[in-house]
Formats: sequence, structure tokens, C-alpha cells
Amino acid sequence: MLPVNSNPVRSSFPMLDDWFNYVFTYFPTTNWQHSFSPTINFGSNVQDAPIEQHVVDQVGSYGFQLNRIIDALQVVLEDGKFKGQNQREKQVLDKFLTLARDADQSAREFKGEVTTQGVRHLIQKLRILRHSDPALYGSLVAEIQAAFPHRR
Repeated sequence: MLPVNSNPVRSSFPMLDDWFNYVFTYFPTTNWQHSFSPTINFGSNVQDAPIEQHVVDQVGSYGFQLNRIIDALQVVLEDGKFKGQNQREKQVLDKFLTLARDADQSAREFKGEVTTQGVRHLIQKLRILRHSDPALYGSLVAEIQAAFPHRR
């Protein structure tokens, strides 16, 4: 039996508070070793925190590690050797590949790279601007058209 959390959570649902504080007992530890990026661990494996921190320090963040796994799985799945899946398995694999592409695109957007989704987002914003500020919309569209003249 785990001890009850010494700093109980109180919510606007009092009937769930005791259950939440019992079931989700946690022992937070904060590693200020990296003062700009503290590591906060929750869960029943707090004793592994030093090991996990060492792996993060030596190998890379959890996101970095997950990205390598996703990249490897993506290569295997896109190789096309997986045949004969049922409809549910195909949907699961498609969702995974979509996740991998979306994660890559999100990282590229964050780095300031131009992406398909970023351009689509810009188009959506311009459509909104057409109604909210027609003058600015016209000016921006003219600037875009001047930058990319139509050639026949």
C-alpha cells in the first residue's frame, strides 16, 4: 500500500479529491542540476531518477530518444514489407505514420522552416484577414503577387 500524498490536491470536485490523492500518489523530485531545464519526476519509480537523468545527459532528451525510435519504425513501415494487415492494423499503422510526419513537420515549423502546414495556416489567416481588414489583405496579396509574378 502506497502512502497518501502529504500535499493533497484539492479541486472543485471534492468527492474525487481523496480518490485522486490515493490513486495518484506521487513523490516529486526536482533536479535543479540544469537550472534552466529542471527535471521533475512523478511516479512510483522515483528511485530511478538519477539513472534517468544520466541517460538524458548522455544520450539526449526523451523527445530526442523517441524521435530516433519513430524514425526507425517509419523506415521499417514505409519499406512496404508488411503485407496482409487487416483494416484495423492498417489504420493503426497509418495513424503512426501520420504522427511521425506531423512530429517532423512541427519540429521544422518550430525551427522556422517553411512547411506545407505552415503555408496552409498562412492562407487560412489571410482568408480571415480578407473580411476583418480588407485594406491590409489587399496590400499583402499584392505584395505576394509581386514577389511571385505569374509566367506563361
